[in-house]
Amino acid sequence: MPTTVRNGPNRGTAVRTPEWWENRRRALELVNSGMNQYEVASVMGVARSTISTWVRQANEALIEPAVIEYRNQHEAALRQMMVRCLEVINARHPVVSFGKAYFELEMSDGSRIPCEDAGPKLAAVARLQSLWDQLTKLRGGYPPVVHRIEQVPTDALEAELRALEVELARNDPDRPGTLALGPGHPDRPSAGGTPAQG
Repeated sequence: MPTTVRNGPNRGTAVRTPEWWENRRRALELVNSGMNQYEVASVMGVARSTISTWVRQANEALIEPAVIEYRNQHEAALRQMMVRCLEVINARHPVVSFGKAYFELEMSDGSRIPCEDAGPKLAAVARLQSLWDQLTKLRGGYPPVVHRIEQVPTDALEAELRALEVELARNDPDRPGTLALGPGHPDRPSAGGTPAQG
């Protein structure tokens, strides 16, 4: 079993001792030699479920360095592409059509300012957002969102819609698409702008 740190800033955390690693390494080695988990459990004197846990933890420990290396390489590539996007956003992109540049202003010294094409910048912004999403997910961000579907009775929905239509009619009796509230209707605004009193 891992030793638990009792004191200091890391108090309460588990430290994996050499014995902890050796048990898992040996369990994995025996399973890979062809023994089933029940046989390994009998040899090591523990429950079969313990062997299953040890083998899983040993496999995770073996692939962890490769996973970290892949994550680091992928993150570096994403960050490099993000830098390229920022370069595109900060650069000027003249409007060119059929090999001809278009200018929007001619200065007194004869120089001209080209018309800027916003297309490359907008594309770079969209790409930058996509790269940022990928980087966030790679780092374990964006926890799953639980959606709750609630069934609303039809009567309640219709009542809510009618209440909204009445509210619109109160605010603007001439508004098209609102309920036509006839004379004497308790919700019809009076000349003073308030509902008529019955």
